[in-house]
Amino acid sequence: MAWCLQLFVEHREAHDSATQSSSSFTNIKELARRFSLTFGMDHVKCRESIAMMHKQGIEFAFKEPASEDNLPPPNLPFLMLISEFSSKLLRADKRLVYGYLQRFASEQMMLCRGAGWHPLTVYSNSLLDNHDEESSSCGSYFSRDRIISSTPHYLKRKPMYEPVPGRGLVSKNGMDDRDSLSPPKNKKQNAPCLLPSESTVSL
Repeated sequence: MAWCLQLFVEHREAHDSATQSSSSFTNIKELARRFSLTFGMDHVKCRESIAMMHKQGIEFAFKEPASEDNLPPPNLPFLMLISEFSSKLLRADKRLVYGYLQRFASEQMMLCRGAGWHPLTVYSNSLLDNHDEESSSCGSYFSRDRIISSTPHYLKRKPMYEPVPGRGLVSKNGMDDRDSLSPPKNKKQNAPCLLPSESTVSL
């Protein structure tokens, strides 16, 4: 990725700006895409490296301020390059990186349109899949109640308990729910452990 950064700087110096329509920028973007393929499909194994790459890429894109108001930062097209690595992020890490992006890109920047702001739009969209967009803007489209109500009847789990007057819930085998649901005495409960994919990386 350092090579892509060096080529990007040389490209910007040669064109006095980081134009996205030139063949040199297209070649750099293709180089970044090929480099992203070398990480394979094991996203957990390389999650910290990918997250750090996004962090440093965002910092570089906003490192130099715009020359005038309402103009994008000159290094903003670099977001097009690191967007090639967004598919390598876990879903939880995508939300984390998007939150880090919001530290640099104001809400007004997010709403800007035009060729100069296109890299920011592309990059932010690469961090927000359909599930994240729905949950952030519309609440819980994939809420538990909606999933249960739309689940076919043959996939729904049959109830293990049925109400009995005077006794509350009783299991199918006749055991009282207080007996069947209470934890065993004198036995230590194991604390749940987080799998690598369930933990989060820090930016």
